[in-house]
Amino acid sequence: GFSLEAAEEIIDLDEQTDGGWVLDSIGSLFDKSLLSKSPFCVQPRFSMFETIRQFVLEEQGVKAGMNAGRQRHAQYYARYGKQSFVDALDRSGGVELRRELVLERKNLAHALEFALDAGQGDLALSLCLAMMEILNMQGPVHAAIDWSDRALALQNLEPESRCRVLASRGISLRLAGKLEESESVTMELLELARAEKLREPEATALGSLGVVALEFDRREEARQFFAEALGLAREIGDKRQQAIWLSNTSVLLRRMGEIDEAVDHYQEALALCRELGLRRGEGILLGEMANL
Repeated sequence: GFSLEAAEEIIDLDEQTDGGWVLDSIGSLFDKSLLSKSPFCVQPRFSMFETIRQFVLEEQGVKAGMNAGRQRHAQYYARYGKQSFVDALDRSGGVELRRELVLERKNLAHALEFALDAGQGDLALSLCLAMMEILNMQGPVHAAIDWSDRALALQNLEPESRCRVLASRGISLRLAGKLEESESVTMELLELARAEKLREPEATALGSLGVVALEFDRREEARQFFAEALGLAREIGDKRQQAIWLSNTSVLLRRMGEIDEAVDHYQEALALCRELGLRRGEGILLGEMANL
């Protein structure tokens, strides 16, 4: 399916001999029962019947303009993998954004397949990040791992985007119970971040290594990684990561029986979440504190 906003961004009626307005064209197709409208979405969302879609693909596949359309389609949906969008998922209004993201699952899959086949590395990474957000949230996580395999195999990838995919891949592997592989990927992330002098991904890698160490019950090692991640996050002024690693340190301290220190870390993390508007993190922390 697709929204009217997506249609206006992707469809280029200048390629057609009669031109016209996109909304008029959508209305005409709907009136002719060539499109259906979802009754479950707040914003208008349309779908093409599968038999008609297959016919159009067969007819359009031989035309030079098909790739241009798929390029616009991929570029439009790559916005869901941008850091600004991903960060917004945890803020006020994030629930609605997550619903929107999930609705675009098929579009993202088609767009990612196109970008991978075309060898467009940075475009593929943005789309891959969006897909992995969905798959790490809903599953199956093995699909997230497979997509990241293909995306990371492309050449001449921008280091910062590569770091983000490695970080997400590490999460997918951990969710899949593949802790040793997750640790290996996160070490790769740490090495890349340090080689490229990317401080934010470096902090992410250090904290993520702490999470894996905690899963293995290597508590002192986890404590050291969390301390390094938190220190670096404070040094670069990344309050979001400060909240994350304070929270993870709290979990560790609670397991070690250091309750008073755990409470201090929880409260500091909670104050940061409220300052930044991280509603999801705030809710998680309040739940954790209630269990103390």
